[in-house]
Amino acid sequence: MDLGDKSVIVVGPAGYLENEDNTEYVNSFDVVCRPNVRIVDGRLSLPPNTGRRCDVVFHSGGWMGQRYDIGNGKMAMYGENDGICESLLRAYKDNGVKHILICSDWNLRIQNAVRVCNLVGLPYSVVTVPNQKFTTGLHGLCQIISEHPGKLAIKGFDFYQTDHRGYTGYYNGHNGDSSGHDHVESFDFFITTILPQVRLEIDYHLKKLIFDRCGYIVLHDVFDEDFLCECLKEIHPRDKRGQSIIDVENYPNTYSIKEYATIHKNLKNVLGTDDYRFCSHNDIGINRLTDWHKDRLNNKYREYETISPFETHEGKKHNIVKVCVYLQDHSKNMDALKVIPRSHTREDMFAFKTFIQLQPRLGDVIIFDQRLTHCGMQRHKDETRVLVTFGFGENNIFTDNFEKGTIARQTDQLKANRV
Repeated sequence: MDLGDKSVIVVGPAGYLENEDNTEYVNSFDVVCRPNVRIVDGRLSLPPNTGRRCDVVFHSGGWMGQRYDIGNGKMAMYGENDGICESLLRAYKDNGVKHILICSDWNLRIQNAVRVCNLVGLPYSVVTVPNQKFTTGLHGLCQIISEHPGKLAIKGFDFYQTDHRGYTGYYNGHNGDSSGHDHVESFDFFITTILPQVRLEIDYHLKKLIFDRCGYIVLHDVFDEDFLCECLKEIHPRDKRGQSIIDVENYPNTYSIKEYATIHKNLKNVLGTDDYRFCSHNDIGINRLTDWHKDRLNNKYREYETISPFETHEGKKHNIVKVCVYLQDHSKNMDALKVIPRSHTREDMFAFKTFIQLQPRLGDVIIFDQRLTHCGMQRHKDETRVLVTFGFGENNIFTDNFEKGTIARQTDQLKANRV
């Protein structure tokens, strides 16, 4: 396959696709890829509301008559509507499929699939599976990434993290992890290995799943570079190196970031509600050095934290995030945030050990749960580095407490700055 400079979308089978129309969006791409496509009544069985195009099929290579594990101790068998055989591949061709990715390291599967592809005249590639526990969809996605398409998006991927899996005509029998698949391992690999390295266009459903799982999300290309340059000019950072500015309202361009519509669409999504507010936290950090920490109220301000952020109170939970915007590009350095995925779920800062170095481009936005263990720049740099942050939280007692403590802290900080 030659995908250079082409726009590519991989459409998975997640159940939420039934409730929205993505046909026009899917059809806008040069190449449409889909995993594990069945044939029903001579036609491709595709997720509803995603159009009829399918240029590339990802297939595990399972042949007609072969048994396979579908989880929960149950087995199923490939038939002529989904197992590699002459009738399946001819139906693929008749329905516009131009290429098949054989995602397997099982020689018998590969040999059979190659034989039938050659017999039918359907172009193919063999993807040697790096991890047998990954799904066919993830294996195929990794191969597409290696082809370096000009633009890459995924739709209908939930890594089996939601209750509604698949749709009528798909593999509804898959009810959980099996001997062949570990869905959590696949999801974690996607989060920790693919997302930091590949600029993917993903939808709100997957953003929410990622945020809930790992405690942060990076939004790409939210701001125009010219606008952020205007923010930088009004701050005059060279005169304020090593400072934290908390009277951000005195910098109107920069302060307007917190009202940006795209940010609020994503806030409603990750917070899971539109009942939230700006909770008085804002600052501009200029070449600020920080070690590993969680954004809790500390020192004398801890008294405002009447309930631990890791507890539940009257059915409510902590639901406060920070919105971070860098005013420089960090795609080629290690000076932006480091985060420890899933650490927002534990009070112990280092209950999880593996950290991710984020490398946002100018215009990107990071949203993270403020309980997440994270770290900023740890050594002095000659270059100017400016980070703008705003805090938002669901309207409940946790946000009330944090806001009271934040106001007290920032009031004391302003008094000290005037002295």
